[in-house]
Amino acid sequence: MRLVAPAAITIDCWVKADVPGQHSRWIVNRVLGGGENTGYRLGVLEGKPCFEVPQTAWSHHLVAPAPLPLGRWVHLAGTFDGQTMRLFVDGAEVASLARPGPIQRSHFDLTIGGFAPGATRRRIARAVLALRRACPG
Repeated sequence: MRLVAPAAITIDCWVKADVPGQHSRWIVNRVLGGGENTGYRLGVLEGKPCFEVPQTAWSHHLVAPAPLPLGRWVHLAGTFDGQTMRLFVDGAEVASLARPGPIQRSHFDLTIGGFAPGATRRRIARAVLALRRACPG
């Protein structure tokens, strides 16, 4: 799906993980090799929820302090308002990071439920909502 880069974004989803320590599992992804400083993504990195809106190659990873809970549905949300990135787990803000500036336009398609277009991964997402604004916590 081709999308323009929004000025702000909220990505909201329900996930259920049954395997601990999953790495580089992206529920929503527009950050891929060749465009490492563009787009945004929400998923799991080293077993922990992660939200990324890079300015330079692979920068601005906002990672939760605790691993993704196993065996139950968990609500994840990442918001970016043009100034600050925020990560929420089950409605509680667990991390924030200053990141002033616009989301840099990605030339990649938006991928939902996998690392990249055509990639097959174990599904962990139930529902995904992406808004072109930052929702308040």
